[in-house]
Amino acid sequence: MSEQAWPHKWWILAAMSGVMAMIMIDSTVIGVALPAIDEDLGLSQTGGQWVVNSYLLTLAVFAAAAGRLADIYGHARAYYAGTVIFILASTACGFAQGDLWLIIARAVQGIGAALMLPASLALIANAFPITERARALGIYAGIGTIGLGIGPTIGGVVTQYVSWRLIFFINIPIGIAVIVIAFLALPRPLLGKKESIDWTGFVTLTIGLTALVLALMQGGEWGWASIPSIVTWAVAIVSLTAFTVVELRLDQPLVDLRLWRDRVFLGTNIVLFCTQLVIVGVTIFAAVYLQQVLGMSATDAGLGLLAALAFAPVV
Repeated sequence: MSEQAWPHKWWILAAMSGVMAMIMIDSTVIGVALPAIDEDLGLSQTGGQWVVNSYLLTLAVFAAAAGRLADIYGHARAYYAGTVIFILASTACGFAQGDLWLIIARAVQGIGAALMLPASLALIANAFPITERARALGIYAGIGTIGLGIGPTIGGVVTQYVSWRLIFFINIPIGIAVIVIAFLALPRPLLGKKESIDWTGFVTLTIGLTALVLALMQGGEWGWASIPSIVTWAVAIVSLTAFTVVELRLDQPLVDLRLWRDRVFLGTNIVLFCTQLVIVGVTIFAAVYLQQVLGMSATDAGLGLLAALAFAPVV
């Protein structure tokens, strides 16, 4: 696409960056609010973990399929669908009356985020000419990392002075705003490429990752040598092995595993994995520790985590 074909590219960047900020904030905002949610809803022993992980799990699993769906049905359509799903799921989170309700709503939130993420990235890449694309993508990524860092602070202030439910309700006006801006700025959506979706890869990846997370989270409660743990680990290993075999044999796989042969790609992803592991660990466990062990308020805990996450954009 030429620059002339996308006359409102900076408005498009604003809308896509708003989406990126929402996705990243919702990855870390929940940590500081967990003690208040637990007090209000009475979360089960692993309920708090699933409130966090259900969002991250569906985001990770559906992102690959969402990218292919966006290619087939159009990036703008995927963006609109994802944003609407995210808004509705956020509303359901805000009205949650129990841990299962909240966990399911968070999982649906992750599906919406998975649709928005690759679509928004592609829309920015198409909107800007090559000479401006790197700067636009840098702004997009920078806003996302800022959202990742300020999530705990926002969650702490809102939880202490209003209600933990507002951390979800705040997505409603932001989501509506980015939809309106995108609708006014984007060209009318066109049908994407005629490609098929690797449903076998999608199913095996979904089952494998879900079983893996379930085995890791419930193993301590079930007993690591118990039959449920062994069965869950077996399902995870078999499914992920099947996924690997299928992806290596397809011309258009859901995830091109051949990319892992590239040392730069492999190294970058290892660094990103370690970074995200630390960020999620800090925002969840440190948030609970600061409040329930050290007796800090939600706001103070959020500010403390802001200092801890200050260097996340640098990494």
